[in-house]
Amino acid sequence: MSSDFASEKLISVQEAAKKFGIADWAIRVLIRNGKIPSAKRTKIGLVFPEEELVRIRLEEEQNKAALVGYRSMDEACKELNLSLDQVSHLIRKGHFSDVKKLKSKWYISDESFAKFKADKLRAEKLLNTQEVAKRLRVSRSQVQQLISDGKIVPELKFLWNWMISEDELKRYEDSILDRTKYLTLEEVGNELSKSVDQIRVMIRNGTFDYVEYKRKYYVSLESLNDYKSLLEAKTFPERFEYYFNKFQIPTRLKQTLDLYRDFALLKLNAHKQSEERMKAILRKYLKVAEIIIRLFPREIQKITDKEMELLLKDDIFLPSDLNVLVTFISYCQANTECRVKKTYTLVKKKNR
Repeated sequence: MSSDFASEKLISVQEAAKKFGIADWAIRVLIRNGKIPSAKRTKIGLVFPEEELVRIRLEEEQNKAALVGYRSMDEACKELNLSLDQVSHLIRKGHFSDVKKLKSKWYISDESFAKFKADKLRAEKLLNTQEVAKRLRVSRSQVQQLISDGKIVPELKFLWNWMISEDELKRYEDSILDRTKYLTLEEVGNELSKSVDQIRVMIRNGTFDYVEYKRKYYVSLESLNDYKSLLEAKTFPERFEYYFNKFQIPTRLKQTLDLYRDFALLKLNAHKQSEERMKAILRKYLKVAEIIIRLFPREIQKITDKEMELLLKDDIFLPSDLNVLVTFISYCQANTECRVKKTYTLVKKKNR
């Protein structure tokens, strides 16, 4: 033996087991695993410096103190009824907010474990997105989109999945299908004396606002009444007013659009042409109204000649549109105080 080794207080496995209250096989395992590297075999058996075992016991005490308030993965598996691989996966994915790794083993803090367990218990009483999709008869991606749009508010996110309460699902169902505000296709067909297939075509053409619920279409009562109002508009001036009233008129152009409505009604009342030609004229007057809303920066009374000239050069205008607008400018000059003083001429049609 070296002099250093000889100067240390040596102890045999049996003596250490008796002194420290450790099973001798446990000490032999420590030696075999290299935890007591200075152990030597002698005539009386394995011996090692007593300080080595003291150091190991001290490290164990420190580790034990560091793990106060933490539980092992085995304990977590037992409480959650999950496999070791499942708990390990949850740890790697960050589902436990506070974990420690000690001697290649993971430990979970009691606080983060309690939160996870509470969320798990809550989630068991809630619906996941797949279950909600089945209830609504839509795809899971559609449910995810409803959540993103704020139309369905989830209770919590658990294991990568949004969880929704029964109350929230019922609230959403009630919001999308208030039967006092929506009618079935059969009910709409009865109101209009049309078949269900004809109503479907009208929905595809954008005639009605609708919702799809459990793979069935429902037409809003408001859009049905709106359509009835259109049917009651027999003359072209009445049809113009019906469509014109649907425009979102900005405050900055209220007077201009009031003037334009009076101008268009005057012109439509004066036109006496075929049904098809009148439809084309109606579309033209409505189109120019949309252009005015889009292009005019302020009331026509406040627009200067220079500004008007720039507006009339916009590529959006067809010759027929310009003729309507030029006529409207003349109408405004005759009926209100305008800063536009110049007289604009109509665009001549080119001979073919």
